[in-house]
Amino acid sequence: MKLNIDLSLKQLFTSKQYSGQNVQRPGMAKLLAEESNRHWEDGINVLKKHLQIGGLVDDSFLNYFTFTGKGELGGVYIAQNYRNTMLNLVKTSRAMVNTLTDYHYVAIQSTTLPPYGDLDVAHFLSELAEKEAEIAYKMTTGYLIHESIASSGVALDMFDENL
Repeated sequence: MKLNIDLSLKQLFTSKQYSGQNVQRPGMAKLLAEESNRHWEDGINVLKKHLQIGGLVDDSFLNYFTFTGKGELGGVYIAQNYRNTMLNLVKTSRAMVNTLTDYHYVAIQSTTLPPYGDLDVAHFLSELAEKEAEIAYKMTTGYLIHESIASSGVALDMFDENL
């Protein structure tokens, strides 16, 4: 959940940087805003599931909420920032799939919940992982297309418009 909220904030701030007057890449700004909203919703859904299965919300849980999301654009070389943002989206999405898959395995293998672990949580996690895998594929495809046209300014503008 914390990872989702951190990613949401990072992508929201970076989205605003891309839509700013210095960069003016509205396609990337829109994509990042959509991803920010999706990660926020996923984080809230994880919190709801935590509470639904009887998770506690005490002081130690509340202290867990120190978010570190911030915009990732730096420097003045916009083309490299664009490439790095695309690459970060791919890496983040793939890492999220791996994390969700690991949690799914833990939920299934739990020996404290008879007879086969917590199937409700495992199903919830598998749905999140499936959705994230689709996003990872979309981001990887976008990154590969970007890499093939990165040297052409006109093609890059058209690519950004169609994100």
